[in-house]
Amino acid sequence: MTTIITSSQLELTLTEVAGTIFSITGNDTFILTADNGQNFFVDLIDELNTSILGLQIGQSITVTGFINLEDNRLNLINTILINDDSTRPPPPIFGQQTIFGTVGFVVDDRQFILNSNGQIYFVNLLDEFNAIALNLQQNQPIAISGTVTLENGRIDVNSTSIIDGVNIPTPPPFIPDGQFPPGSIIGNNTPQFIQGTPNNDTVFGLGGNDTIDGQAGDDSLFGSPGSDSIFAGIGNDTIFGNEGSDTINGEIGDDSILGNIDNDLLDGGEGNDTVLGNEGSDEIDGGGGDDSLVGNVGSDSIFGNVGNDSIGGNEDSDRLDGGIGNDSVAGNEGNDSIFGNDGNDSIFGNQDNDRLEGNSGNDTIRGGKGNDIVDGGFDSDFILGELGNDELSGGESEDLIFGGKDNDFLDGGGGNDTLSGDLSDDTIVGGIGDDLMIGAGRQSGENEIDFLTGSAGADTFVLGNSDVAFYSGAGSSDYGVIVDFNNLEGDVVIAFGADGVVLGPSPIETQGGTGVFVGGDLIAIFIGVTELEVQSGLILI
Repeated sequence: MTTIITSSQLELTLTEVAGTIFSITGNDTFILTADNGQNFFVDLIDELNTSILGLQIGQSITVTGFINLEDNRLNLINTILINDDSTRPPPPIFGQQTIFGTVGFVVDDRQFILNSNGQIYFVNLLDEFNAIALNLQQNQPIAISGTVTLENGRIDVNSTSIIDGVNIPTPPPFIPDGQFPPGSIIGNNTPQFIQGTPNNDTVFGLGGNDTIDGQAGDDSLFGSPGSDSIFAGIGNDTIFGNEGSDTINGEIGDDSILGNIDNDLLDGGEGNDTVLGNEGSDEIDGGGGDDSLVGNVGSDSIFGNVGNDSIGGNEDSDRLDGGIGNDSVAGNEGNDSIFGNDGNDSIFGNQDNDRLEGNSGNDTIRGGKGNDIVDGGFDSDFILGELGNDELSGGESEDLIFGGKDNDFLDGGGGNDTLSGDLSDDTIVGGIGDDLMIGAGRQSGENEIDFLTGSAGADTFVLGNSDVAFYSGAGSSDYGVIVDFNNLEGDVVIAFGADGVVLGPSPIETQGGTGVFVGGDLIAIFIGVTELEVQSGLILI
């Protein structure tokens, strides 16, 4: 169980599920606690306002984004980044700070003091003109990629044959005098084919457009700043694409894949995978298994494929397809297109103007904010438009449709459907089947005028319940318009009768027919229908 407490006095309790990714935005401070051994994945999208506190013994945390240190100290204890089963290094750390422990980081125009005992450091000098490494203790090797410029300093190179395949640009060439843990493989700054072993390998592509084959084992594979092709092979692998438009295939096993920057092609393969596209317009395929797939920044295309998948588009306008299985799919920001496909899916458009289709299965679809277009597809669906002027269609079978707030269009399609417009001016069409239609609820607002069309079938038009008459209290300003009432088809009207129901001519010139009045208030108009016909189908409760 994870508890998240924000500074706005709001407390949310979330149940942790393996492979679930939570996306939280805002300027709050979150306190995360969990049972020992729980792992957190935190993406610091807003690097200026994020803090992480209270990591307990036995827990690990992986951070993507920039960590800004201002008059503070960052202690990293027992963090081993280069070993047989290591995960990807943490992101760049900027600031004039002292780092304690074993750290993998990027140096950019900053000075760091590395102080530990007998550990191995890996430094990538992206800004080769201003980076300096100081105070290395005895038996502490350091690997440097980039061009090294010496100003009033010295580098001692004691060996050039420890690691094969390292090509450091001159001046001067440098290979560390030390042993990387077994299974670690490092490429160079040129395009390479790098092949792992059947063991648990750690592979760094470094520079160039590399092809990395992890083969068997639980591997940690890190691409270069180029456009890499990474094939994880068999095993539960961790893959980090780095910069460039990468092609990554997790193949067989429960893999964790991060595309990172640029437009990536990510395939989880077989197994229960966790895939994060991060920046760029990515194409993500979960493959077989119950996957967690998130596009993040950019207009992404995500296909869950086979299995019960959790899919999130996050920012921008995404195309999300759950595939086969009972999937949970959320678009978040942007004008998203979401398809549940086969299975009993849960679909949430969230913000902006989305197109949502349930397809096969008994789906639950929520539009969220924006003017959404929703089609339940086959089988019995639950559809909620929520905010915005939505177009909601149940499709085939027996559906339950609620418009929510604003002016919505509801179409039951085939089957015996239940449709409720709720707030604002709604247009409701029952479609084929014996449908139940409600234009407004107990709190219908002033000037709310709904249009209800039953179409074929014995339909029920609800104008009230046992407590209250709908559309009451505002005279002739709000009412329901029944377009095609036909008692010969078995249509009926349910109305609140305690205050007395009176039938008479419609007072609205443009909508001739029979009016229904409760307590002097107009609550409904039946177009082209006589009082006798309405009376024959009227049920008072």
